[in-house]
Amino acid sequence: METIDYITQFCDDLLENENNISPKTNLTHDSKSIIPEREHDDVNIQKQDIENLSHFVQIWTDVIECSDVLTQFNESNFENIYLFETENHLYNLGFFYIHINTKLSPMEFFGLLSKIPWELLRSPGLNQIPFVSIAQLFGEKSEKIGIQLMVLGDFYKFWILINPYCQMTRTHEITRLLLSGMGTLTILISPGFIKDCKCLIDSVEFESK
Repeated sequence: METIDYITQFCDDLLENENNISPKTNLTHDSKSIIPEREHDDVNIQKQDIENLSHFVQIWTDVIECSDVLTQFNESNFENIYLFETENHLYNLGFFYIHINTKLSPMEFFGLLSKIPWELLRSPGLNQIPFVSIAQLFGEKSEKIGIQLMVLGDFYKFWILINPYCQMTRTHEITRLLLSGMGTLTILISPGFIKDCKCLIDSVEFESK
């Protein structure tokens, strides 16, 4: 097994351990802040890093209309549309689908993600980053790029996508569509996960050299 495989496995195990924490834990706290005080609130996000991430996401994901996916499903041998979506790496966002091209390099994607201080985009008191915060990274008229990024990161397990349209299965479809249209997408990110993995990779690469 190559060195990079060990690193990838380590990061996968780290994320799995973070995600296995019971979500039913009472959110109580004492005088100690849940989120450490930020020491670098003046961190500047480089425009070039945003552009590189934007281009990468657009190359390795596609936005597909629901009608087109339904047509392909009806012409296929699949009897279950959910299985069809899974096999073809399709994420249903209600108004459209995001398709993942799985031939990309996860480590290249990780390298681009690690340039962004995701911790600064979290909702106060939560380990969640709302869609609106991610959309602001890419500027106006780039909302779909933000969604493509959120889906791509979920596919490669760098975070967990909270998608009300797919996860609120007992809620009426119209309500789910309304929630989806209001931009209620969120990603759940483990504090320090990307940063810690980046430090580990840099350390191993340094030792290797």
